[in-house]
Amino acid sequence: MNVLLIHNNDLTFDVVERLFAENGMEASIVSVKICDLAIETAKCAPFDILICPMDEYPQDVAVDFLRRLDEAGSSAYRLAVVRKDMLKAMGSDFLNLIDDFLSSPADTEELVFRIAKATRGTHR
Repeated sequence: MNVLLIHNNDLTFDVVERLFAENGMEASIVSVKICDLAIETAKCAPFDILICPMDEYPQDVAVDFLRRLDEAGSSAYRLAVVRKDMLKAMGSDFLNLIDDFLSSPADTEELVFRIAKATRGTHR
């Protein structure tokens, strides 16, 4: 599985890599911040899943990033990690651009469940 991780202080490359290994899931993980590099990375390689913590980003930045992924042709399953109190504030544009979400701080067992769900192929 190819994973594009938009990392933050809680979901770092090391944390996600260890989570995959502990649960017997093989993955190639690329970790970047939300920026042009993330969009270019998504254009250059087919990713199966995008794990995207959104707590550090304003709504307009998050929505713009997800729209640009669409424009880049990304079909990755989009798993947003966001605080429950922020979810409603993110609005319908945001909700229409993700496939699933997980409340932040991310519970690792729940994250494994959501990743397993994503690998079943029910997405874009």
